[in-house]
Amino acid sequence: MIRIKFLAIALVIVPAIGILIFSQGINGPIEAARKASHKVVGAPFSAFDGVFSTAVGLLVIWFCYNFMPDARDAVQHLPEVWHNFTGSFRR
Repeated sequence: MIRIKFLAIALVIVPAIGILIFSQGINGPIEAARKASHKVVGAPFSAFDGVFSTAVGLLVIWFCYNFMPDARDAVQHLPEVWHNFTGSFRR
C-alpha cells in the first residue's frame, strides 16, 4: 500500500519538477535579455517588455499549432472540453 502511494506521488512530482526545469531553461535567457535591454536602452523603453513577451508567446503558440498535430487537436477540442467542464457543475 505504501509503495502504491509513493508511486502515485512520484508520478505527480517528477513531471512537475521537469516542467519547472524546462520552463526555467526557456525563461532564463529571455529574462537575461530583458534585463540587458533595460541597461542598454534605459527605462523609457521598458514598456516594450510586454510587447516582446506577447510576441514570443504568440510565436510559440503559432509554432505549436502549425507543427504539432497533438496541439492542434487539443485546440480544436477546447469548446467540447469547456462544455463538458461546465456541464459537470450543473449536475
